[in-house]
Amino acid sequence: MRSRLILFLCCAGVLGLIIVLPWRTSLVRLGLIVLWVLVGTSLVRLVWRWKVWRTLLLLGLALFGVFVLLPGRDRIDTARLRQRFVHRLETYDGVRYVYGGENHRGIDCSGLVRAAMVRSLVDEGISSADPALLRAAFTLWWRDTNALQLGKGGKGLTLPIGDGVAMPMRAAPNLRQGDLAVTTTGSHVLACMDNHRWIEADPDVARVHIVDLNTSPIAGQEVLLVTWCWLR
Repeated sequence: MRSRLILFLCCAGVLGLIIVLPWRTSLVRLGLIVLWVLVGTSLVRLVWRWKVWRTLLLLGLALFGVFVLLPGRDRIDTARLRQRFVHRLETYDGVRYVYGGENHRGIDCSGLVRAAMVRSLVDEGISSADPALLRAAFTLWWRDTNALQLGKGGKGLTLPIGDGVAMPMRAAPNLRQGDLAVTTTGSHVLACMDNHRWIEADPDVARVHIVDLNTSPIAGQEVLLVTWCWLR
């Protein structure tokens, strides 16, 4: 019993430490999955001697597994998902810039838009009871996609807006909240908050901030406009 408790606490402690750290790589993601499995199995072993807790835990895991595998809904409320995405983006305002970061402890430009969309998909998937959105959240979390890949629609996660021709940000027509602008160099991505405000994780100012196209020189930057495939 004591050894099981120690194993559970050790796995949970390491998992918590990695979750807090901002950096995410394919190896870190794999490590997180392994640790979640270890925490779950060690918890089951820890409560195995108590029938009620054992039954409740196994039943909960089984129900969650069945739910995640169910077919998704025919339609997504894209307007509500956009609102969730913009709200999540706003929660990162002021977070320090960390290259390769993907959480509130530190984040970079592609990490900002990806992390906000992952959380939005989870929120919408739970509130609308749509398991397909939970699967989509995991897919987006697992696929480490940079700004260049987002601009080119890499891995089918984004779609071009309009004819896909690069243009200055200030000249971008018919944009909606949550649309993305990727610089033609593929080195940076911003997300649209409204008609003239954009949010970005800017390495030059070392934090996430909202820029106003009416006053920012970035308005003349040539960009490719894309949107998440779930917001089309």
